[in-house]
Amino acid sequence: MDLVLTELDRAQAIITDYLGMAGQKSMAKEKINLTDTLNDITTLMTSYANYKTVKFKCEIDKDLYVFGDPIKLKQVFINIIKNSIEAVPNMEGLVTIHACLLESTIHIKISDNGIGMTKEQIERLGEPYYSSKDDGTGLGLTVTYSIVKNHGGSVKYISEVSKGTVAIISFPLYFDTSSDYSHLFNENLSG
Repeated sequence: MDLVLTELDRAQAIITDYLGMAGQKSMAKEKINLTDTLNDITTLMTSYANYKTVKFKCEIDKDLYVFGDPIKLKQVFINIIKNSIEAVPNMEGLVTIHACLLESTIHIKISDNGIGMTKEQIERLGEPYYSSKDDGTGLGLTVTYSIVKNHGGSVKYISEVSKGTVAIISFPLYFDTSSDYSHLFNENLSG
């Protein structure tokens, strides 16, 4: 549990740093194996989930690569997964993480069976200082949306009150010119 709390403190420091750099578009981008990143974050967040009586179910495709800042992308997933875990208070919760490649886009779906949100709450997500949580600062998703946008991606939420929420994060696949990805497209287009 100490590791999780330490990592969450680190995440908060990154948010503060990011807000301090608002307006700067440069990031230390590199080729990132998103499969490994998501597996690492899932391992990290499992202790926190267990503490909150939430179970994880993960289905993450292999070889999902993006071009981006690894620290900032970790922050995106920590924020969204933490929100999902916290959306299932006082109940046996389930958070599902599914990541796959569809054509040239990586889709990551993080879903929970928690309290859900209204349409009005969803429309305000990412708005600075707005939070659907009583103890939220309203900055986590603001930073998350900004990081995803700066990586050429998008974030979409689907939710129903008392049923749960699905966050869908999409990024363009990183194409390594020395690799041949054509088999991925042929499989997806022929099926």
